[in-house]
Amino acid sequence: MVSELFLVSAQDIDIVSYHFYGALSERCGGAHGAEAALSEEWLARTDQTFAFYRELRDRVLPGKPIWLTETAESACGGNRWSSTFLDTFRYLDQLDDWRGRACKVVMHNTLAASDYGLLDEATHLPRPNYWGALLWRQLMGTVVLDPGVSTQPGLHVYAHCLRSRSGRCGVAWHQQ
Repeated sequence: MVSELFLVSAQDIDIVSYHFYGALSERCGGAHGAEAALSEEWLARTDQTFAFYRELRDRVLPGKPIWLTETAESACGGNRWSSTFLDTFRYLDQLDDWRGRACKVVMHNTLAASDYGLLDEATHLPRPNYWGALLWRQLMGTVVLDPGVSTQPGLHVYAHCLRSRSGRCGVAWHQQ
């Protein structure tokens, strides 16, 4: 059904855009809890969703850019813990996963509303995901490197050239 609708309007599409929420929040009857926030199953949902849209794009609009135009911890306002450092692991993992692939833009859902906003909506003080995004933007360059280590349960390794190095960088790997 989705691909048929996509085909009807594909000739006028410049960018493939989609939203990602890994689950429904507890507000809407979702069962995803803080105890699963660091699980491989939870972190892998972003890969599975991206794979769906990449395959659809490749079939209908090969070469067009993919943008993730809305993302957060879960739909329906986020879970109460999505404004804590616990969710920052998902958010940074998501930023890295898309940097080296066809997805060129990642937009967080909201600046200051609900539990997943980057700023507290009452005080406007930055939340952990704000600081994660700021550090990512200042440190991680656009040149994505192969760290030489596959993702394993409990281990996610990222390698980028530093933003301040204008894309010039070297990689050293040491094994004993």
